[in-house]
Amino acid sequence: MSQKPSRLATHPSRFQLFIASFKHACQQSNTQLLDLCGKLKVWQHETIDFQLPDSQYTVRYVGRPSRLCMVKPLLGAIDADDIQLDTTPAISIYELPKANSLCIPACLTTVVALSKPIDEIVASYAKSLRRSLKKQLTRYSYQTVTQQSVVQDVDKTMLRPYATARNGSAAHHFTSDEISAMALGDFGRLDMLLEAGEPVGCHLGNTYVENGKRYWHVNRFGYTDQVFNDYKHLQEANSANLHLALVSARDNGYDYCDYGVSLAKPGDGLLEWKRRRKGMLKPYHADGCFYLVPPQAGKAQFFWDHPLFALEGNNITLHLGLPENVAPEDVLNRYKEMGYDGLSKVYLHASHPIHSDISAAVASLYTGLHMEPQVVIKQASINT
Repeated sequence: MSQKPSRLATHPSRFQLFIASFKHACQQSNTQLLDLCGKLKVWQHETIDFQLPDSQYTVRYVGRPSRLCMVKPLLGAIDADDIQLDTTPAISIYELPKANSLCIPACLTTVVALSKPIDEIVASYAKSLRRSLKKQLTRYSYQTVTQQSVVQDVDKTMLRPYATARNGSAAHHFTSDEISAMALGDFGRLDMLLEAGEPVGCHLGNTYVENGKRYWHVNRFGYTDQVFNDYKHLQEANSANLHLALVSARDNGYDYCDYGVSLAKPGDGLLEWKRRRKGMLKPYHADGCFYLVPPQAGKAQFFWDHPLFALEGNNITLHLGLPENVAPEDVLNRYKEMGYDGLSKVYLHASHPIHSDISAAVASLYTGLHMEPQVVIKQASINT
């Protein structure tokens, strides 16, 4: 079982929640202001063209070159080479707002409401996931780290190696002082993940307050090299680790458990992993957004090939495509994993009139979720 430090089990007053919410809002605003200031340095912007892999689409990006590494993964073009074009590309992406563009977030976070007992939350999981969790949890447990020397050792042997193994040279590492402050201070905690009593991983988390609600943020996981070099073992330990963090968050009186940031790409593996655990999408502003102008013609095919999240104010929307000559069963098979919670609207870009059964089937993906989005059909003949 998780050992719960008293500093996290306290119940703050309304005034304390208000102050914490205000500080968090100020931090959010400051982050967005810094992002805007960076975007406004137009003398640093460059025009870069690239081709989407196995696709007819070419993309023109206008913005800071340093941000291109965040643009390409959103379209599944991580390894795409930059090219020079004599013609106008089909799609344009800008760092600054443009007319008729979609505001595309770089990342989204995923949260789980803790108003229900853990057993009820788990009961909403797929049967196979419930079965595997039940089996795993007989061997895994948490032990809270309270000694500085152990914090440093965990950073050296689990947190840093695992981050590097996952992200290579792009991995972002906290400094030793930042990890110690989070692990031993009043706003975070470091848990050792034990398997049959032996340390195999860790969970570094922190708390924040937004709109008067307390969130426990699952900030970082770390694992020994024996675990992260064994795919099956890593999957099992990762699943147990997240579940124990969820249980600990509810035991400590939090309103939400924040599963952390993911690339805002529909169908992405990490986002799907969190969706299966009933995570609800939530905007994440720290990594900014981009402005995508879709192709003048062929929007249905484009969004079929490249579903995209977009922001309308602080609301998350999802853009899907319905091209011609696609059977209804293929549509449902294509989009069966797109039932994300937390969406305000789902846009269906159609190249032809579609049967009401298809839009109803898409809407059924969201039945019973915290948010059931409005399904909006966008015909090709309509100026979108």
